[in-house]
Amino acid sequence: MNLGLSIAFVAFLAIVAVSYAAMVRRRGRPDYPRLDKEGGSTLLRRGVYEPLYSVVVAVGDVVKRLGVSPNAVTWASLAFALLAGVFLALGMFGAAAFASALAGGCDALDGWLARETGTASAAGAILDTTIDRYVELAFFGGLALHYRFDSMMLGLVLAALAGSYMVSYASAKIDGGTVDVPRGGMRRGERMVYLILGVALAPVAALVNPAFVNAPIALVLCLIATLGNYWAIRRMHLLARGLTEREPPRSSPPGRIVSTNVADEHAAQGALRHP
Repeated sequence: MNLGLSIAFVAFLAIVAVSYAAMVRRRGRPDYPRLDKEGGSTLLRRGVYEPLYSVVVAVGDVVKRLGVSPNAVTWASLAFALLAGVFLALGMFGAAAFASALAGGCDALDGWLARETGTASAAGAILDTTIDRYVELAFFGGLALHYRFDSMMLGLVLAALAGSYMVSYASAKIDGGTVDVPRGGMRRGERMVYLILGVALAPVAALVNPAFVNAPIALVLCLIATLGNYWAIRRMHLLARGLTEREPPRSSPPGRIVSTNVADEHAAQGALRHP
């Protein structure tokens, strides 16, 4: 069943990609302002997101007609993520891939639904951001439980978790600032794509050789750990440098005259003592 679900998931992605390519050929490329704003990354270009986002839009039209609220979709994202975490802890990677994809789809859908229905709010944004953190923690927590007796894989899980949270932390610090810092890579959507693909391909790799079962997951964990921490540190460095350059020069202490050489300094001090 695990292998069958993984193959079905990969086949579903292939069908989505082919269907989207056929739609573009017939009707032209659709306009997705959200993707224009988010953009792509060095490894995962914008074109990779478009077929997946087209599914979100199609499902969103149905959900919108049913009158489902964006907050309900956000909570559904957490429910699917917790289910995925349980599947991951049990080593049911095929089922975990499907549940994780549903969680990621709900994460994209709630924002789209809020914008389309005009119900976007600050409270909804806070709920969405909070649930996002728990969704990612459920995924890494499930992997950590599964690999709790494998020190190398557990170390990779923790390193990838650190990279993920540092990218989110850097984005939170930068978004409220006045310094223009590049968006960088390993943002949440990109991380989820890698993680889901790694988990989905694990049973397929085991079909080739049982010893390869952890290879796809280890690869994506290394990728997230390396590039995630790199981009987090780089963006924080650029933010700190930009803020330093914007700082005004420090003023002299009250009552003190700044001079350009030692003789002038002594003269200034004498003038202060004997006005």
